[in-house]
Amino acid sequence: MFEARLWKSLKNESVQCRLCNHFCAIKPGERGRCGVRQNIDGTLYALNYGKSRLSISTRWRRSRCIISAGTRTYRWLPWDAI
Repeated sequence: MFEARLWKSLKNESVQCRLCNHFCAIKPGERGRCGVRQNIDGTLYALNYGKSRLSISTRWRRSRCIISAGTRTYRWLPWDAI
């Protein structure tokens, strides 16, 4: 385990994780919404430190992003559907 970054101490050994927009208030012994940050005795630890990896499936490698001009709309399509 590795002591996490981007967190703040609260009352009663609770902590607030500030890594994402959820700003989880985590009580001692519990994990945040993501499941990879845990409060142990008032200190937030990153349980996944050094264990992250990227896995891209064949399906997504052969897909293409279509962005509609003038909008915020996008979609992923496989190459054979275009």
